[in-house]
Amino acid sequence: MEKKIQRKFILMSSGAMFLMLILVIGLVIAVLGHNIRTRIYERVDYIADNNGIIPDYRDVKDHYEKIDITPESQYEYRYFSLVETDNGSEVIDMSHIVSISEERAIALANHVLEFNKTKGRVKENGIIYFYKVVTCSDGSKVVVFLDCTRTLEGIHGVLKFSILVGILCFLFFFVIASLLSKRAVKSIVDNIKAQNEFITNAGHELKTPLAIISANTEVVEMISGKNEWTESTVNQVKRMSGLISDLIFLSRMNERTDFVLEKIDFSKIVKNTALPFQSMIEQQEKIGHFDIEDDVFVKSDEKLLTNLVSILVDNAVKYCDEQGTIDISLHKRGRGEFGGKLIVSNSYEKGKDTDYTRFFERFYREDESHNSKKQGYGIGLSMAESIAKKIKGKLSVSYANGTISFTLQI
Repeated sequence: MEKKIQRKFILMSSGAMFLMLILVIGLVIAVLGHNIRTRIYERVDYIADNNGIIPDYRDVKDHYEKIDITPESQYEYRYFSLVETDNGSEVIDMSHIVSISEERAIALANHVLEFNKTKGRVKENGIIYFYKVVTCSDGSKVVVFLDCTRTLEGIHGVLKFSILVGILCFLFFFVIASLLSKRAVKSIVDNIKAQNEFITNAGHELKTPLAIISANTEVVEMISGKNEWTESTVNQVKRMSGLISDLIFLSRMNERTDFVLEKIDFSKIVKNTALPFQSMIEQQEKIGHFDIEDDVFVKSDEKLLTNLVSILVDNAVKYCDEQGTIDISLHKRGRGEFGGKLIVSNSYEKGKDTDYTRFFERFYREDESHNSKKQGYGIGLSMAESIAKKIKGKLSVSYANGTISFTLQI
């Protein structure tokens, strides 16, 4: 149990840390990428607005101070520009770049103009160019290309470094969480152990006065005969004894971690457990349908699985409508050697507006007044779900057309 809680603590804390790192790194990269793209397009816009060149700093000094352009920009940036005329694309300035020929520059400009987009980026021989198309007053179009390969490589470098740092931080946190997990969950484990010990000890202590009450009632019946009061006392003693046994069973099951899942004949367990309820079903004037496939094998614990099937069938018989129908079916699941699907259904007309998500809560009963004639304390389905988890199964509930169904898949 302690190891299981530790694993959950490590997984949950590490998962939260992982999501936080993803969020932070993603946010940093998104903001950085947006800022870089904005600055790139500011430079491209500036060149395009100046007819495809970066003017001399001394001529436009005031304008330089408004954007990310310095006196060295006209020597620093690698760009080229062309203009579309009636005779085709013509070069405006190729003096700031040597990685592309004039012919390829014209072909690239024609290619961009065909898309009829004012902004974008293209890749040529491994170099990434951001471009802008500006329509001049005379109807001609100026196309400016800015080489941004190094800038984008810098972003990629930051991205790789951020991911590496994130991985290292996550691994460091995972190691720390693993080392401190035992201390972190110690109080929780101690509380669970104390609760289980209290339930076990209290259960054993309560059995003694219940046994005395039962014995005294029997003596009274021998002397004065049975009456409604003695019968009520006997019934309540039985109910309390059953509740105590269930609580002790749950407590001991939660403490155990040494369950060995072996090859079990699921068909045999369902037949031996469900078929004896047939007489009870007929006695209550209800209809029972049994569809149990032979040779359905699962990996499970025989005692736990038997208890689980018994709880589901008993619950179906107990809460089935008057003269209703109870269906119990078992079939193979999947194509492997092991796997079974058990469905236990019963008529339940008033279950249309019932909150089925609470059915597996301990001590939950749909009749909140506890005045129902049906015996029980609402612990059976909680036990069933706990058993299902212990044997690596899945227990679910559904409702349709006046029928409630519990499905166990192993």
